[in-house]
Amino acid sequence: MIPLKHNLSVICASVITLISVVSLVPPTVNYVEFYRAFQKINLDISGFRFEFTDTYRGSISMNFSITNPTDYKGISVISLVFKVLLVNNTKTYQLTDGKIRVWIKSDPGKPLEPKSAIHGSFNTILDLSYKKELADLIREIYDNNGELTWCISNVSLDARFFLGRFFIPLENLTIKQYKL
Repeated sequence: MIPLKHNLSVICASVITLISVVSLVPPTVNYVEFYRAFQKINLDISGFRFEFTDTYRGSISMNFSITNPTDYKGISVISLVFKVLLVNNTKTYQLTDGKIRVWIKSDPGKPLEPKSAIHGSFNTILDLSYKKELADLIREIYDNNGELTWCISNVSLDARFFLGRFFIPLENLTIKQYKL
């Protein structure tokens, strides 16, 4: 017969092992979901609009949603970075010289919970006086065709994960703008 002192030690060790294993299951499952989340985060843009406010000044406004369709918990969104291109037949024209950055919330960011979305809006004024030819082309296309085709390109999401801060590349989006 095994002494009671030895049985108590075995029982305590077994209980501690069982608790340890059970407590590691949720973080392990979440870690596996990390890779899916990294690939599945989605950006949706609605209500994109470019309007002239003056001869060579214009405004961009848009609504957007950043969605986490996975069960991963641990994403914090800091900003959204992109370029805006005008698409005319087979040629594209960059509306701004650099990328546009939309701040969601400064570091450490706004939490993007599992199976949820962050909704936001963005408005900015652009000076096109140094791109007069482009401004004239936009006016001409819009007046003649009644629609503009925009491409939101080089899109990346600035986000924080448990491994650190990353820029996640997202898909380019094509948006049609029609005359009101």
